[in-house]
Amino acid sequence: MSAKSILIIEDEHALGSALSLLVTRMGHRAELVASAEAGWKAFESGAYSAAVIDIGLPDQSGLEILEKIRGAGSNMPVLIVTAHATLEHALESQKQRATAYMNKPLDMEELKVQLGALLEPTMAVVKTCDEATETDPISLIGAAPCLRDVFIGIARATTGDFPVLVSGPSGSGKSLTARLILKHAAQASGVVHEFEGAALDSWEPQPEWDGGSVIIDDLTALIPAVQSSISEWLHSDADSVRILATMAGDPSEAVEAGTLREDLYFAFKPGWISMPPLSERSSDIPVLCHFFAGISKREGDVPEITTGAMTALQSHDWPGNVRELKHVLDYAISMSKGGPIFLSHLPESFRLASPIMEANARLGTELELAIQRWVDQELQTSEEVIYDKLLQRLEKELLQHLMQHFEEKPTRLAEALKIHRGTLRQKLQRIDWERTKS
Repeated sequence: MSAKSILIIEDEHALGSALSLLVTRMGHRAELVASAEAGWKAFESGAYSAAVIDIGLPDQSGLEILEKIRGAGSNMPVLIVTAHATLEHALESQKQRATAYMNKPLDMEELKVQLGALLEPTMAVVKTCDEATETDPISLIGAAPCLRDVFIGIARATTGDFPVLVSGPSGSGKSLTARLILKHAAQASGVVHEFEGAALDSWEPQPEWDGGSVIIDDLTALIPAVQSSISEWLHSDADSVRILATMAGDPSEAVEAGTLREDLYFAFKPGWISMPPLSERSSDIPVLCHFFAGISKREGDVPEITTGAMTALQSHDWPGNVRELKHVLDYAISMSKGGPIFLSHLPESFRLASPIMEANARLGTELELAIQRWVDQELQTSEEVIYDKLLQRLEKELLQHLMQHFEEKPTRLAEALKIHRGTLRQKLQRIDWERTKS
């Protein structure tokens, strides 16, 4: 393959340099710019075989640059990268015909494969649907790292009509995800027919299904004969109907257990999306609570959730996942009578398990307030940067208390902190520990 020019629009200097080096080692030329404006100027004045564009640029979204590139009539392959993967980003990337989409931190080996694919002469740009004209409250709330693959899977599923299987634990949002795909799909004009797997004793596609979609809830609940019929249908004349399915657990394990036919598994495997349990995305709980409180409120503003209550919610295992969270929040809103939600308004199991968490949350709040007061006081007398000063003060207090806890033995403390003894001794010298210890 002859050397080609790749445009890199990335404002993080270290990452931009690493990308440029990778492109050079692959035998190509790299043009690195650090802003959307510079990237657009480079695109207008140069001839590039591909581009790598970061979404989070300082002056403009990388997706807006991609839109301008496509608006200029260019089908140049584009790899979009982002540090904050969201469903909206993934969908917009597909809408603007991004060739590939990757999340930071970037795996350089995977990136090398993606760049190589971008430069293949037979590379086809993915066609996407026009912008949806309808508004709908259906959405997947959250931005936890474990949702990134889900967002990418949804975005890809909206661009084609291949079968999709959404798996995951009960209450994790499988059916919601299937409906979300159809909401944004390129062929979203037909009627959606939804069936419970356990209720289907035969598979006979109807004429009125043509041009529409079918959702089967709980694929493994289908009897073997129906699974066989669907598998044969998918391998023959399924072009006129889009089929999506959901199931609990891992599809490959279902094949081993004999509850899912292997040929049906392989038919769905390319479009498989795995939903994570809520316990793996506790960082999303505050925004989920705000969303559910907003749609569940009786009247007035969305109720506030106190720190103690939120700590208990984020520490819960959530065996019922998002569905359980909604029920718990409905209960809490009812108990709070429209006021702030305290720990006492949560179900008894949360209150019994949370006295230590509540105490920790209260101490955390007190620390935040103390830092805020200290910063405000310092800024009244000087506007110079106080970050280092605050860190030194906090480190001094922290190390003094830790040394007391570890019987004033630096070796034990260094082991607990997992740092070298020499590093700890330097820190202790900086805070003048020998003269301040009691």
